[in-house]
Amino acid sequence: MLGNALVACRVQVERVLIVDDGSHESALSSLRELAYKTGCSLLELRSNLGIAVAQNKGIAQAKIGGAAHVLLLDQDSVPAPCMVGRLKKALTVLSESGIAVAAVGPRLVDRRTEESTPFVRIGVFGVSKKVFREGDKEHLIKTDFLVSSGMLIPLDMFYRVGLQEEELFIDNVDLEWCFRARSMGFLLYGVSDAVMEHSVGDDITTVGTHVIHRHSPLRQYYIMRNRILLYQRSYSPKGWIVQDFFRMLFKFTAFSLFFAPRRQNFRMMFKGVKDGLNGRAGKYE
Repeated sequence: MLGNALVACRVQVERVLIVDDGSHESALSSLRELAYKTGCSLLELRSNLGIAVAQNKGIAQAKIGGAAHVLLLDQDSVPAPCMVGRLKKALTVLSESGIAVAAVGPRLVDRRTEESTPFVRIGVFGVSKKVFREGDKEHLIKTDFLVSSGMLIPLDMFYRVGLQEEELFIDNVDLEWCFRARSMGFLLYGVSDAVMEHSVGDDITTVGTHVIHRHSPLRQYYIMRNRILLYQRSYSPKGWIVQDFFRMLFKFTAFSLFFAPRRQNFRMMFKGVKDGLNGRAGKYE
């Protein structure tokens, strides 16, 4: 999957930097070969420092290289042709209209279900979701949140908003940055005709018409802990906190009772909630 992502991305940007977050030597040798074949640079961190550190290291290299924009990508995200060009065009149009834009992001399509991920607006009385389809004439929509993978960000935004919060380690890192940017008056936009294949979670389970994304017990720890930490941030939208609290209760119950491994899920989620309430962050030890 990484090879497909690199090939798809390499022709759309000036430079691709792979940040390896602590792979074993056996995997690193293959990664070095892949980077060489695709004309990409490789930064080896040697230990797992978390996605926020990895992204910040990449952003620092982009600054050194004189880049004007940064595109963040996960290893399993495959941009469609022209995705970056359409994101850049949208960013230019919005900026020239006098709109203070922190970032733009593509329409994400889950390769397992072929369903598009909606763009979300958070209100006091509920969440408004906009799902774009092929052929829709409207291409831009204001959103309160963008997934980090696929986000195109002007480099100067990292001076104005700040870098990714490394203490969160993984999960909700993008949510925190988006909330912080929105609290400073910057806007986020989804671009429907810019498309990217992306998968959320380790696996999916369908219950009726609902798709439930499943994660490992360790990821459940980070998801629970970091959402509790975000509840305590002054810039987190109050409407999101209320709605997400009930969503958290549902997921805690569901993954403890119905989705294996139930005992490990319960133990790690409980510890995540406890650590979040105690303000503990960083890598799980």
